Amino acid sequence: ARGAVESMRAHASENPYDGLRVSRVEMARYWKNVNYAHVPCWLDCDPGHDDAFAMYAAGWGGWRDDDGRIVAMSALVGVSTVAGNQTIEKTTYNAARVLKWLNLDAIVPLIEGASKPLLREAKVCEEIHGESGLDTRDAIDALPGVSDRDFQNMKQKHAVVAVEIFETWKRLYDMDEQRLVIVATGPLTNIATFCLTYGQVISQITHGQSHTKGPKIVFMGGAMERGNTGSRAEFNIQCDPEAAKIVLESSFEVIMVPLEVTHTALVTEDVLRRLQNAAAVGAYNKRGGQITELLDFFKMTYQRVFGFKHPPLHDPCAVWCALTEHVETLQRDAFTGDVERVDVECQSQLTYGQTVLDCWGTSTKPKNVKVMKRMNVEWFWKFMCGAIRNHSEQCEPYDNCEKLVKMGL
Repeated sequence: ARGAVESMRAHASENPYDGLRVSRVEMARYWKNVNYAHVPCWLDCDPGHDDAFAMYAAGWGGWRDDDGRIVAMSALVGVSTVAGNQTIEKTTYNAARVLKWLNLDAIVPLIEGASKPLLREAKVCEEIHGESGLDTRDAIDALPGVSDRDFQNMKQKHAVVAVEIFETWKRLYDMDEQRLVIVATGPLTNIATFCLTYGQVISQITHGQSHTKGPKIVFMGGAMERGNTGSRAEFNIQCDPEAAKIVLESSFEVIMVPLEVTHTALVTEDVLRRLQNAAAVGAYNKRGGQITELLDFFKMTYQRVFGFKHPPLHDPCAVWCALTEHVETLQRDAFTGDVERVDVECQSQLTYGQTVLDCWGTSTKPKNVKVMKRMNVEWFWKFMCGAIRNHSEQCEPYDNCEKLVKMGL
């Protein structure tokens, strides 16, 4: 597939990305011929160190059984960006860098989304992710840059996130394919706009069954108790609580992966070695070093700001959750959670952005969100190592070609 892409790129027009991305209809036809579950995933993100690893998981993640057979694979059908960890210009540029790093830049469409929350001023998380959003400890870029020309060409011109998500869902729905899963790892501004614009339309198309036939929304965010940017608020929800309220009260199936779950995905020294080893396929491979540089900065800032000895890799947990929801054997053991009534505090100056769980069942409102409460952490790291290994094994030939070019051979 990449050979075909490179051949087309060699004969491309002024924009080398025109016509290269795989048609999502063609992708769906391919999925019908494979003997494992595939999970069409749209990733809405604000890269961000942990968002970069969520893109890794969504683009290359899968699960094998004890005999090594593929049981399920994530299929990344689109990436959209939102202002959050950094400004929209920086998160979109970072997403382009990560797609190029993952050899997905000519395959996965990139859509620039909301530059600010629905009603509030934008805020960034520079204290954790640095000035660029993907800083490293020694101020040297861990990931390859993208030229301004390529960056402008990679972005889908005049594309609107809500429209692109709807059209992707509709193609899959018309072909009686797997449901689209929207994985959101940043503020929910883009997803709220999608819900407002297309919630009623999808309900009409599905004859009132948008909860089971519309796109499923899995988001990393919220907290059951303590927050991380407020006494009770988690950063993604606090950035745009009004957007979160819209998403949680939509007609779609919504799954929340809160801080209490993601704080168990700690990048210990042993975990980092496993990730490095997963990347170490082939003689010429620098991914292990790049992974280490990104996570080393993340560790440094989490120690300084929160006092964590090891940093939690939040965002890939939502991708892992999305995959497990489609595989019956994983559903039972990968996560445990309950459907709860969850409201979002939008008024209080002290606790705005808090996700309020009706833990005692006193609310008269319907239960609206499946809240994940525990995760099989060992399985999660096995999934992440598998994604890194898949990428390294598939792309080693291109790394070797790159080395030969640099050597002038």
